[in-house]
Amino acid sequence: LTAARAEIDKANAQLSSAWAHLVPTLAGQFTYTHNDHADTFRLANVEGTIRRQENLSGGVTLSVPLVAPQAWASVGAARRGIDVAKLGVDNVRDRLLLATAQAYWVAVVNRDLVDIRRNQVSATREHRDLARARLRAGAGLRLDVVRADTEFQEALQDLLTAYVAFDNARDALGALIGSDDLPLPSDPATLAPPADTDPRTLDDAASKRADVRAA
Repeated sequence: LTAARAEIDKANAQLSSAWAHLVPTLAGQFTYTHNDHADTFRLANVEGTIRRQENLSGGVTLSVPLVAPQAWASVGAARRGIDVAKLGVDNVRDRLLLATAQAYWVAVVNRDLVDIRRNQVSATREHRDLARARLRAGAGLRLDVVRADTEFQEALQDLLTAYVAFDNARDALGALIGSDDLPLPSDPATLAPPADTDPRTLDDAASKRADVRAA
């Protein structure tokens, strides 16, 4: 956002630069010379000065642009550049909000996935215990115990992976909302699709998007 806002200042500076080619300009140059003495001459009864001890010279030039179509076009383009820069700020803000919403839903999904993995661990533990009990009672096979134990270990690994994914999603969400902690996503509100499916509604929404307007 800071970088996007800086683009507005840059665009304003470009507008000022474009206007500089349309306003009158005044240029001057002056030279002052101080000599150690004046050079004079004397011929008969006539005296004169060849070089004065103090000398000041210079000139001023005023330039007034009368017809400058290229400069006019530059001013128009610079003004559009300011509008685009402002839309760029809105676009960045919208993308940040979208990224935050996406991070929230990823965190919610991973939180639910943790619960699913917990249930899987409980189910596979019960299955393993049942297979062991059947083996001790002589009604089961050793292979069934090995398979059940393998499923249990895989469920534990899946649970650990789900915890890591959940923490990563919370970390991303915390970065986007400016939190140093790992936020816990609250339960989402019930969402329903919009009742109005008129295509003109989508066209109207697209015309209000900052990125579409900037393009």
